[in-house]
Amino acid sequence: MKIDEQLRELEGVAEKKKIKVSYENIGGELGAGGLCKVKGEHRVIVDRRATDGEKVTVIATALARFPLEDVFMSEDTRAIINGRTLDEIVQATIDAKIPLYFVRTNYERERGKVIPDELWIPAVEKTGGKFYAANNEKALLDAIAEIDTASTGTIEVRQYSSQQPRFAVFALIAGAFWTSAAALKLGIPYFQKLP
Repeated sequence: MKIDEQLRELEGVAEKKKIKVSYENIGGELGAGGLCKVKGEHRVIVDRRATDGEKVTVIATALARFPLEDVFMSEDTRAIINGRTLDEIVQATIDAKIPLYFVRTNYERERGKVIPDELWIPAVEKTGGKFYAANNEKALLDAIAEIDTASTGTIEVRQYSSQQPRFAVFALIAGAFWTSAAALKLGIPYFQKLP
């Protein structure tokens, strides 16, 4: 289930329980929010600037304080609200015969050099998958290529950059000024002398 679908389902669960969810501009820490009572009614206030993932976390944490056995929701959404341990998640992937591929990105940190690696490496390997420590762009692209080869389906990679070369525009402008200066110097006698 996609994160935006989980968010909509959590909002629906809150509505069924008569808990109002509102998105407000909250000062301070980004992604803040939580459960409160306004005029005797429960309300979840979520930071409007938060990502969908942060919004899901805030709403799920608030809903976890209420009995929800009577509300129909997907298994994934119930798991988010109730929380699941790593062992439960790994066992579910083993039971479903789904190998887990985990790419941990952390610049210049080799495999085993980050504390959570000790937790994730054995868990991932139990499922028949593989743990990748992508400490640079090449390692990340290599991991993606290896996962694409090993798993069913296809992984499509797109690279985006916010930095665009702008040298060509300035070189063209400089060339135009130089050409204009040369034409003026050679073609108009007034510009052939220095003042």
